[in-house]
Order: sequence, then C-alpha cells, then structure tokens
Amino acid sequence: MEQQLEYRGQMVMRAAVLPARAVYLINEGSVEGFRRAVQEASTRWGGISEPIVEVLADGTVLPGHRQAVELSRAVGAVNVDLSEELANKAAAALGLECVSIARVERDGVTRFATHPSHTVRSQPGWTYVMAREGGTSGRLPLLEI
Repeated sequence: MEQQLEYRGQMVMRAAVLPARAVYLINEGSVEGFRRAVQEASTRWGGISEPIVEVLADGTVLPGHRQAVELSRAVGAVNVDLSEELANKAAAALGLECVSIARVERDGVTRFATHPSHTVRSQPGWTYVMAREGGTSGRLPLLEI
C-alpha cells in the first residue's frame, strides 16, 4: 500500500546556483596542459573562479599560485597532465581532493558544478514552478540572490 504525504501548501525557497570551483593542476611550463585546462574550464562557468596552477617537478605549488587557490575558494583539484602521484601530492598540499580531468564531471566534489545554460531564466525575474498539488504550472517571481 502506497503511503501519501499530506500536502502542506506553498513554500518560498531561496537557492544559490554556484559553480563547484575547481583548480586545474598542470606540469610547470606545459602549453598543452594549459590549453586543455582552459578548454575544460571554459565549459564550467567560463572558467570564472577556476585557476590553473603549475606544479613543480617535486610536487610543490608556488606561493602565488597557492594564494590564487585560496582566494578562489576552490573545492577540488583536477589533474590535467601530471602523474597521479604528483597530482595527489600537490592537491593534498592545497587541502583538496584530486580527480583526473577525464572524470571531472563524474567523480569528486568538482562534479557538482551546474552548467550555466541550466540557470537561464525564461523571462527576467521569473521562473516556472509547480503552483500547488493538483494545480497547473504557474509562474512566480524568482527570488533575487
């Protein structure tokens, strides 16, 4: 027997749709790694707040790059063209989990980025919602965040 929940009326909900900020880890001086990181970041909110960081051969990250990661409030690292061991070492030094670029949209916290096209409004200040149980689709003002 299927249990039904009691309808409790309409509610107001505020939501912030933000990207899960990633930092892209590339080999020091890697032109191809840089290009690949830009390519990937461009599909995720145009790369805004997603720095590309060069990792030295010993796995260290320069202080200026470390500061960029901190200021961007990155939540995860993406290994673009490093060995897995080196990428994990650099990510750990930054306090982040690391995922390969091939898995950025499937694994780890970086997968929780909402593509910008999913946030397009149907009309400025409005969005479609279900109005009420048994009702038809309605249009309510979208809360500005």
